[in-house]
Amino acid sequence: MSATIFQTNMIVNMEIIKITEYLVFVLPDEKEGVKQPPKTKLIAIINKHHNEVIGEIKWFSKWRQYCFYPTNNTIWNKDCLNDVNSVITKLMEERKNTNIHAHTQG
Repeated sequence: MSATIFQTNMIVNMEIIKITEYLVFVLPDEKEGVKQPPKTKLIAIINKHHNEVIGEIKWFSKWRQYCFYPTNNTIWNKDCLNDVNSVITKLMEERKNTNIHAHTQG
């Protein structure tokens, strides 16, 4: 699935990870000027009403887990934070399953 959104006055196509009442979680790629990390994912969080990126989920190597990076001067309620948490949980489960699969193959 892909989405077309307006960002800085241009249309950008991105793969949708999840859509909630207020947020769209997308996986941007090089067409949007975002280079995905080789072993992890970078997820952009877009406000549905203003079509603006208001945060990211990306790997934090010191903690060895995905973390949420809100854009400056954004305010998040518990429902939106729960949506972020569910995406992080899914990413961590995928990573765990990928690592288990890689170790059993080797």
